[in-house]
Amino acid sequence: MAAHHTWSDRSRERLATCDPRLISLMNATLKASPLDLVIIEGHRSHERQAELLAAGKSKLGPGRSKHNASPSKAVDVAILRDGKVAWTDRDAWLQFGGLVKGVAATMGLTIRWGGDWDGDFDAAEHGFWDGPHFELVED
Repeated sequence: MAAHHTWSDRSRERLATCDPRLISLMNATLKASPLDLVIIEGHRSHERQAELLAAGKSKLGPGRSKHNASPSKAVDVAILRDGKVAWTDRDAWLQFGGLVKGVAATMGLTIRWGGDWDGDFDAAEHGFWDGPHFELVED
């Protein structure tokens, strides 16, 4: 049985900026996860999007990211180990990405995971792998 984790106040505030389907997905994922999680970002302003683009942390300009929608159609969520994001724990990220996709499927949601964009975990240094990113795929 999965350990019982809860969102911090800050994570709840960030998650509240997301589409209700993403809120439900992340809450169900947290409940099912043996991992401790943190919401990094939900809705993102155009100014913040421009900053991330300039810093090479996004490939999309203002208005082009699903984070820019209100409510946000994307959420960035990360795995915590001892209170720190476990950026380099490949196995944990693969487990987590599979968990979120599985929970989404049981809820009838179609999502896209940034960890699948190029299929290469080690490409993170090149800016292609985005393990924390999950977005709704809509018709």
